[in-house]
Amino acid sequence: MPGPPSSRREDATTVTNVGPESTATADAAVPALVLCWSRSEPHRVGEVGFPESEGETSFFGRGTGNAGDRRLLFAPQHPNAPSEALTLQGKGISRDQLRVTREGDRLRIENIGRCAAQRNGVDFRAAHFSIGDTLHLDRQVLLLCVSRAPVRLRPRFFPERALGEFGRGDGVGLIGESSAVWALRDRVAFCALADEHVLVHGSSGTGKELVASAVHELSERRRARLVSRNAATIPSGIAAAELFGNRKDYPNAGVPERAGLVGEADGSSLFLDELGELPPELQSQLLRFLDSGEYTRLGEDRARRADVRLVAATNRDPSELKHDLFARLKLSIETPDLNQHREDIPLLARDLVARAAKRSPMLVQRFVRDTSRGPEFYVSPRLMERLLRHSYQLHVRELDALLWQAMADASGDELDLSEGVEQRLSGEGEGGAAGEVGSEDIDAERLREVLSAVRGNKTEAAKQLGLTSRFALYRLMKRLNVDAQ
Repeated sequence: MPGPPSSRREDATTVTNVGPESTATADAAVPALVLCWSRSEPHRVGEVGFPESEGETSFFGRGTGNAGDRRLLFAPQHPNAPSEALTLQGKGISRDQLRVTREGDRLRIENIGRCAAQRNGVDFRAAHFSIGDTLHLDRQVLLLCVSRAPVRLRPRFFPERALGEFGRGDGVGLIGESSAVWALRDRVAFCALADEHVLVHGSSGTGKELVASAVHELSERRRARLVSRNAATIPSGIAAAELFGNRKDYPNAGVPERAGLVGEADGSSLFLDELGELPPELQSQLLRFLDSGEYTRLGEDRARRADVRLVAATNRDPSELKHDLFARLKLSIETPDLNQHREDIPLLARDLVARAAKRSPMLVQRFVRDTSRGPEFYVSPRLMERLLRHSYQLHVRELDALLWQAMADASGDELDLSEGVEQRLSGEGEGGAAGEVGSEDIDAERLREVLSAVRGNKTEAAKQLGLTSRFALYRLMKRLNVDAQ
């Protein structure tokens, strides 16, 4: 049975974005800008820039700028990354391109340079940016407004050996530089060291299986093989035998002896996905095993013992599990929805395309180039902007499907916003999930103004409004009761 938790922990040291000085505490989040695409510096994707203190102005642009100007600098927030903060580069970016002022939980940004700028796909000269808004400097950089603490503490429990490199997968396969993913890493490591039974819960497509594997890999049980099974795939008639095993020739002659999942996992971890799909009576049997460490194979009278650490997962509300079983799973980990950490979408997309290139090089290799820092992929800012603003229902699984659609539609070596991708984003395509961030901010008056300015061109109006396609525009027009003429 699981033993006492380890007392081991990592020393807490401060990792900061070495830009403007900040008196904020480690958990005081402020509006910031994350680099999500760059023509000149793709290796810096994921770096974050913090504007000056409330009411003060920072200047974004190439180089050092004018004497006395406070520059908006970007740096990675990662324990293994260089702490030096630098300006972002781009041939089309002016030396003074943007004037950025922090106003509460928003940023006021003025475009004062020569490069055209768009907020959520719409041209602007001055605008307020809220969390989730995108800023595109024409074919130069794409930024996302996020809420982030300027000071990030070193992880308390996640081991140094597994930290990995900035923007890449860590030692257990987790990818992301957002606050949500760093909190997830520490929670996973804590649960791994505690060696108690764990429930992993979250929406479909958020990486519950990966998290379960990470719990095992960071635990003292990692030397033994992780035993995994999806409970939904176990036939109800033989569920007890699958879980606890059976003796030879039971229940019928010729039936081989089986150790069962519990027997196979003795001394290791057992991952049961979709735990809620187990029949209630089997949940009761599992509960008895978790309480005592004892179980009985079918056809046997004597009890056996096994030292198993259960890591279970469900996409249901955990309260739907048998109450006693839920209580026995002492620790829980919630996997965050992709909509909660959009700044990680470019990093996840890069990894998904690189993995696809390894599996199917004839189809995908042209979209990927190897660099000294790892693989990079060719993607248009137009596609990345749409991916950042999409409202995901199936999360990383849905992101993967969108990227495959882009790869299937691409005629060159760059992934772009194809008609097939637009249909999926707007929910028109097969397997699509409707949803878009920001359309709720568009009122009828603004919609009419844009339609008038583009002389009723629906495709252009959708682009100006930052919508995924003309289909999304039609739905918005219907919702706001705006005449097509």
